[in-house]
Amino acid sequence: MVPEADSTPTTPVFKAKTLEDTRQRARQSRALKALFEPGAIAVIGASRREGSVGHSVFRNLLMNGYTGTLYPVNPKQPSIMGVKCHQSVLEIAEPVDMAVVAIPAAGVGGVLGECARKGIHSAIVLSASRRWAARAPSWRRP
Repeated sequence: MVPEADSTPTTPVFKAKTLEDTRQRARQSRALKALFEPGAIAVIGASRREGSVGHSVFRNLLMNGYTGTLYPVNPKQPSIMGVKCHQSVLEIAEPVDMAVVAIPAAGVGGVLGECARKGIHSAIVLSASRRWAARAPSWRRP
């Protein structure tokens, strides 16, 4: 015999008390969507040099099914893998949802400031200082 389903109403996980609560929840939802389902990604530090983090990230996004728009950002390259390269995220005319930052640690703060000015709300930083790398376990050192 199958037990009967509970007919008591369930309480919602989130119940807005005010219009501002609803707006805050919507802003948080948009921010998470930009991180987990970005429509456009800027790869800052994208590179032509095989084996570099920037090259690997850009190549993997380009070749493995990402369907959004990719913007390589590198002030020293005109293009990477046939895609026009931008000097800075501020140079990109279209909206960008997320930045992947693959540059030396010393430049990360300035680049994140540019991302904020551009209106990019999500970023993944793939960087380490030489000091950190020197303390890393031997199996992690290049």
